[in-house]
Amino acid sequence: MDFTPLFEGSATGTITHRGLVLHRRFMLGVAEGDVISIRFVSFTAEYVQGLRVSAQHCQVSVERITGKELVFWTDTAPEQVRLTIIEAKGPAALTFINVWKDRQHKTMLYALTSSAMHVAHSEAGAMLLRCSDGSGQPNFEDLVVQVTRESGSLCRSQANPNGRP
Repeated sequence: MDFTPLFEGSATGTITHRGLVLHRRFMLGVAEGDVISIRFVSFTAEYVQGLRVSAQHCQVSVERITGKELVFWTDTAPEQVRLTIIEAKGPAALTFINVWKDRQHKTMLYALTSSAMHVAHSEAGAMLLRCSDGSGQPNFEDLVVQVTRESGSLCRSQANPNGRP
């Protein structure tokens, strides 16, 4: 299954496949001082899986590292990482994209064929990103990541990144 033409034709950035709303990327509105927790719940060993985090109109601090583009790999990152939002200006947001490494060249791959993510929201405010890498048929267990706002502003999503749910 190749989701690429479906995503390219989507005005909302989402598609529906077998009853699931899928994203190529998921955007979460943030504000200065927010602490976002990322926890790797499970992942396949077929490819090294990862989560790319891009910051818009803000900086992200992880321990002593500050930046706008960070990638956390399942083979090197701790199971849980806490991101602190700093220097937020305007409509700040984090964009999450599932990525994986090419076996032969070890390059980062994303947004290919069957890659997509299903975002499940829990009552506790956590989001579960169930990601399919671009290898073979869609498998939303290739990478499962829990994203939780530990402190800061109320939860906002791609549909309304700067407002309240």
